[in-house]
Amino acid sequence: MGELEFAEEILNILDTDLLQMTIKKAAAKGFTVPGFSKNVWLAPKKLMCAALGKKIKGKYQFSIFLEALCGLDQDYEAVCLTKKWMQNGAERLEAEDEIQKIQIHKAKQQKELEPRSSQENCEEADKESNADAEENERGEEDGSNQNYMKQQARIKKLQGIIQEFKIKTEDQKKEIGRLQKQNVKLQKQNEEKEECNIELYRQLEALKEEIKQLHHTLKMNEQENLRYQEIFQKAPRVICFSKKMIDKEMFPFYQIEQLRDWKEEYEKEIHWNDYREVWLMETDFNYSDVVKIKKLPCKKFVLCHNVKSLIDKVGGIR
Repeated sequence: MGELEFAEEILNILDTDLLQMTIKKAAAKGFTVPGFSKNVWLAPKKLMCAALGKKIKGKYQFSIFLEALCGLDQDYEAVCLTKKWMQNGAERLEAEDEIQKIQIHKAKQQKELEPRSSQENCEEADKESNADAEENERGEEDGSNQNYMKQQARIKKLQGIIQEFKIKTEDQKKEIGRLQKQNVKLQKQNEEKEECNIELYRQLEALKEEIKQLHHTLKMNEQENLRYQEIFQKAPRVICFSKKMIDKEMFPFYQIEQLRDWKEEYEKEIHWNDYREVWLMETDFNYSDVVKIKKLPCKKFVLCHNVKSLIDKVGGIR
């Protein structure tokens, strides 16, 4: 049983006083019912149930209702069952069973009360018939044949009324049973639609939030990209002599051009003044090439044995 369904079930079994106390407390936390802006606790139960699935300021009203009910100090059975249900686990199942028992008991009471008026009429007619019969017996004892015939006609008329009431009572019972089944069916359909609508609403809100986050992430990425473009444009140009490929992303603050070997024509073909530094992996080249590279007309040489030592000297990301 979901939280919304439980809230509807517990609301329907609350008596008037406890329900009004709960709704007054919930109203102080934002609980509303359409058409009852001032006296929310005077709204019919059906409207209260319909309002449970609505969201107020980012929070569903069934949560507000259950919190208000749990917050009551009175030791009512419904309050204890709600607190028990909110604990989850086996306690939740026990609470649901108890609520079903209460519902069954109330349904039986209501069913017994509905045909009572017709049954009372029948009983009164029976009493009147019996009284008339007794009077008729007294008439016989008096020897009044005329009174006897009148009493017999009256008894017959009353018996017809009793039979008519019995037939109407049976018809009413059948109609009540049919309407109760139809009501249960409609309630189930309504609950399924409400749950579906709530789930769709939750999914829609989640998608809106996801789109919002994606827009934010995109904006941040664009700003980060512009920042790195600006950094890269201002980054100094360097030439790195290394036979092993250098991961340029490890040195985001340099514009690196890598040469994996040494050629004599490099000395004249490359404009060395355009580069701030020359990085040289000494262990990748022979002594003769190292000496030639060191004589190049460059502003600064950085000598290293591997990438790790290079990062230590010029800075970078490991």
